[in-house]
Amino acid sequence: RQAVTSDGRVLGFDPQTRALILWGPQGAQSLTTSEQPAIAIIDDAGTWVVYQTVQTLAMIHLRALQLSSGRDVLLASSATGFDASISNDGTLVAYVNVPGIGQVAQVLTIHPDGAGEAPLTSFTQEVTEAVIAGGGGTVFAVTGSRVVAVDSVTGAVQELIGPAPVCTAGFRGLIPGSILPIRGSGMADSMQVAPVPLPSELDGVCGCWRVARLCRF
Repeated sequence: RQAVTSDGRVLGFDPQTRALILWGPQGAQSLTTSEQPAIAIIDDAGTWVVYQTVQTLAMIHLRALQLSSGRDVLLASSATGFDASISNDGTLVAYVNVPGIGQVAQVLTIHPDGAGEAPLTSFTQEVTEAVIAGGGGTVFAVTGSRVVAVDSVTGAVQELIGPAPVCTAGFRGLIPGSILPIRGSGMADSMQVAPVPLPSELDGVCGCWRVARLCRF
């Protein structure tokens, strides 16, 4: 996450007041924010500061401060935080949030002036980390056990690191002829309920003895 501009200004916190300070060759500039910041980043051009606020009333806000005018814009609200990043030219912000009730965390993009908010991803598994590339054209994200690159304009997804199955035994001992549970993640692309009688394969995941061999029980 960026805290230094291309012209050498450094964004940080006053150790006493926790206010945002922008240090540069001409001295320190105190930044006035609408809410108390907890985490802050600045674009390479030094035009916008994007900051995550201290949690109040179980909510955290994502805000953008325009340095030239002092305009402070509310971008999003969350109960957990945003993992936000901003493009080098300060025109696009990418962040992680839950887009709606009953949904899992996804990547959303928005302009720092508050315009153009849009969900970028719609994965079945939640996004745990995301960062926008300096040029702003690509967002790299971690979802489940995958690492993907997402085009910030079209939403096209390129898989960089495929899913790695992670599984654990749901039992303490093997009993011949019995059904034994195996718990894990990254083993299939969807959640399905097996019909009766139980099949030997479901959504590409084979019978327990093969999964057990793969997971090295």
